[in-house]
Amino acid sequence: MKNRKGWGISLLFLLILFFGFAPAEIEKPTIAPVLNQSYLPQARELIQGTKEYIHILLLEMHKDGTTISLMEDLISAQKRGVEIKVLLENNLFCNQESFSYLRGKGIEARLDSPKKFLHHKLMIIDGKEVLLGSTNWSYMSLDYNNETNVLIKDADVARYYEEYFQLLWKDPTQEPEGPLLKTKKVIPLAVKRDYFSELHNLLSKAQKRIHIIMYGMRYYPQYQDSIVNTILNDLIWAKKRGVEVKVLLEKSDYNQKLNRYNEEAAQYLEENGVEVRFDSPEVHTHAKLIIVDGATFLGSSNWGYGGLELYLGSNVLLLDPQITDSYEKYFQRLWAQSGEEGKR
Repeated sequence: MKNRKGWGISLLFLLILFFGFAPAEIEKPTIAPVLNQSYLPQARELIQGTKEYIHILLLEMHKDGTTISLMEDLISAQKRGVEIKVLLENNLFCNQESFSYLRGKGIEARLDSPKKFLHHKLMIIDGKEVLLGSTNWSYMSLDYNNETNVLIKDADVARYYEEYFQLLWKDPTQEPEGPLLKTKKVIPLAVKRDYFSELHNLLSKAQKRIHIIMYGMRYYPQYQDSIVNTILNDLIWAKKRGVEVKVLLEKSDYNQKLNRYNEEAAQYLEENGVEVRFDSPEVHTHAKLIIVDGATFLGSSNWGYGGLELYLGSNVLLLDPQITDSYEKYFQRLWAQSGEEGKR
């Protein structure tokens, strides 16, 4: 054993002496929050650095003065030999225009099936990196909105989402039901039942805090056993056992249906002791963020029947307390900005 150790030290010394470097360390998985307007430069950097492929699932892709930079980056990547595949929700006018534009530039783009509603905001790079969260490709999302995303550099996580992408690319009418992947710090949640199961489990066990920012939330008094009601009741029971529970919801200056749904959910929670605030109508908070003690949920799913039981979406559970601290600071900033005006 001593000889082997000595040879290892000698080899390392010779590499440094003759070549000027030591063997590269194995690349470790990394997680980086991507919040609000940091999404655009981060996405552009990823696309510009791609070597092999970019695969995208997206609810909205507008062709406007901001998103055109992303489209041009995709076109440039395709010209240098990168495989580009883009799957968009079929039932939006903006996607029809973007689909035609990309196809005209030689990019392989498709519209999904009318049988499914694609609510993803997901990009996979070279089987190594994944960017996902709440941000659509529109000037409002990229330039103005409060949005929560994450960049994950992990081959196992990227492989999980890549297999998911390939299933939808082959047949967008499918409902992917693959096995749950659990890494040390990341649990991808592209399957709806996994999102609910992991969220319900953590909320039921919360000990210190549950902090939520949610664009859309519904309460269904006529469906007491619904998934959404189960989650809302998890918040109420957590509050009753002493957990700090705070919920920040969107108040829209144009979407009155959303406002009605959020008001009804807020009323139910407040009647049961949960503190709820709304952002300013001048601010568009499109984020979907749930902090439970040292863990973070984020992604594309709102808390309604569509978001949790019908739509196809991309979510993730992050189990890194340091990363959660970053999202907690973001929550506290938006919570403070809502102030007294945000109370009902």
